[in-house]
Amino acid sequence: MSVAKRAIRNGGIFSFIIAAIGLYQGENLLTSTMVWGFAWVVMSGAFWVSYRITQPKSQSESESVIEESTEESSHQKEPEQIKR
Repeated sequence: MSVAKRAIRNGGIFSFIIAAIGLYQGENLLTSTMVWGFAWVVMSGAFWVSYRITQPKSQSESESVIEESTEESSHQKEPEQIKR
């Protein structure tokens, strides 16, 4: 999923929760709807920036984890071959 789609989805989910809590606490529907829209825009932007900043780091970390797991599996296979 692209960075923009994840940001919009996650911003929508969290802003809906905020609006629902506002309704639960006694706000009227118009106020909750305005809070929902505003929070969605602000949170989507914040999530997008956050994902863009952390994406290169997470990709490099996931590549290093994959490399380490392949090295560990090759080291585990070597002793078995020596025993035979």
